[in-house]
Amino acid sequence: MKKNLKAILLSFFSVFALFCGLHLFVDFKHLVNSNFVSFSEINEIATALVFIVLFIAYRKNDEIKITKLKVFISFLFAIFMLIGEFFLTFGELFALYKIFIIYIVSILKIVGYTSLFILLFKYLDKFIYMKNDNIKINIDIDIIHKYINALKKHPFRTSFITIFIVYGIYMIAFYPAIIPPDPSDQIVQYLNYPNNYVNWVIQVDPNVYLTAHHPVFHTYLIGWALSIGRVLGSDNFGLFLFTLFQSVICIGTFSYSIKVVIDNKINVKYAILLLLMYLVVPMYGLYSVTAVKDTLYTAFIFIFVLLIYDFLKHYKTKKIEFKKLLALFISALLMCLLRHNGVYVLIATIPFMLLILKPHRLKLLLTFILALSLYYSFNNIVIPALHISPGSIREALSIPFQMTARYVKYYDKEVTDEEKEIIDKILHYDTLGERYDPNISDPVKIEYNKYTTNEDLKKYFEVWFNQGIKHPNIYIEAALEHTYGYVYPNRHKWYTYYKEYSIVRDEADVDYHYIGFLSTIRDEIAIYGKSFPHIPLLGLLANIAINVWWVIILSSYVIEKKKYKLLLVLLPLYVSIMVCFVSPVNTYFRYAMPYVFLNPCISLLIIKDLRNNKEEK
Repeated sequence: MKKNLKAILLSFFSVFALFCGLHLFVDFKHLVNSNFVSFSEINEIATALVFIVLFIAYRKNDEIKITKLKVFISFLFAIFMLIGEFFLTFGELFALYKIFIIYIVSILKIVGYTSLFILLFKYLDKFIYMKNDNIKINIDIDIIHKYINALKKHPFRTSFITIFIVYGIYMIAFYPAIIPPDPSDQIVQYLNYPNNYVNWVIQVDPNVYLTAHHPVFHTYLIGWALSIGRVLGSDNFGLFLFTLFQSVICIGTFSYSIKVVIDNKINVKYAILLLLMYLVVPMYGLYSVTAVKDTLYTAFIFIFVLLIYDFLKHYKTKKIEFKKLLALFISALLMCLLRHNGVYVLIATIPFMLLILKPHRLKLLLTFILALSLYYSFNNIVIPALHISPGSIREALSIPFQMTARYVKYYDKEVTDEEKEIIDKILHYDTLGERYDPNISDPVKIEYNKYTTNEDLKKYFEVWFNQGIKHPNIYIEAALEHTYGYVYPNRHKWYTYYKEYSIVRDEADVDYHYIGFLSTIRDEIAIYGKSFPHIPLLGLLANIAINVWWVIILSSYVIEKKKYKLLLVLLPLYVSIMVCFVSPVNTYFRYAMPYVFLNPCISLLIIKDLRNNKEEK
């Protein structure tokens, strides 16, 4: 009887959390007269079915216990859901708690979500710690049987050929390349045409319009390919050379990940699922032909993480071959050169690798020193020698600028004349409140005064600190509303690029164009890409917040099983997630690519280790 009552209550709380939106309780009269009735009519069947399923699940798993860490994580996810719903629905948090019923609703939702996530953890435990997972694939079709054997025997080669054939469709359909705004601006800069980016910095040389806002190395990669094409008489072909180069790197990376999975004696069925995912999930194929800096960066951080895993598992005492050290050096260097935050990943990783892999400390240290030396030499010697202007410091100040803008929007009357003058020197005060967009800092940063001095910034941060003391709720809301999408699954911002952008044609006279008669194929791919995140379960692969949650969940299992060294494998993902929280845009898919792309493969490797009961010391 107690078990049934408990299951009924938990099912009710969970259904309440899932189906009852906060907006229904802000205006009680509005709730009673209209919305609640229509809401119930629309969802009553689904609500009833979910209630029944949850009742059965709660009752069946009542005796199963989980660790306190997982209970805490379940509670944390419940908080994420509540905060996300507040900002997605109302765009604020603290003001709504003046309404008493919101306290009650919040508590019920937290209880409901926490209970639901604890239940999901119980089911996940059963899968993670599954003892018998030696299911063999018995297929009578001869050609499939031969393919599986080829995959086992030659995983890299077989995967590479397979993926290349499929991605050939993307390469042909979007020939020569998908060139969105960022790489378009990089091409404009490479060809030395005036552009907005140069207007945001103090030029080192008035005749050089290239800046370090985007990674210069990546800008040159695209530019060199374009230059080769021009020598051969075709801008389009030059851009295709870059696409081909990038696609080969991506395909090679995905193929290497499958090889690592098979080499670590993980059931081939999972390697096949991973391969199918690379083939079917559109983000992989589309980004392989999209010239954004994040694609190659993600590929090399992927290789870097796989090498870390390889060193941890197979080179604790065994001598590391030169080719492995060379691969580590190349991936580390290119990871830094292809995106500015890559160096943070490397610097965070180095001390832990040296601590854990003691027998190879000297070799690893020399490898990392060489990579960092070349990276800093490129930035501090090569770039200045080419008279390339450095990027603006404003890119690192998104969060404090957003806080100031929100403060000005809501408390303009409390800002003193002196504070206005200090802020105005940096951000143009008069329109600051109007420019404020809680989800993107670009409208605020656009008016940043490039002639700002260190003294100006010092005075600004004094004002920033004092205003935060007066109204900390504003700063908290500004930070949360700017970042909540990275932990709230219901804020969908999945996207890939499809269309033919005309920026390089209009601003740099580049003869860039798609093949006209392939428009139907492009349209079909675009439709599939846009609809993918809405496919039940499968679409979660591209959900930014779900991927952040999964990194947290994997970490909890690693800690629970005391496999602490595996946290080093996840460390680059932690850094990538933290970078998202200080980025200029809320729920921006390109920023999330490292952990979204790596999660499936890394999960297979870590789960394999979790199923091994031996503790690592």
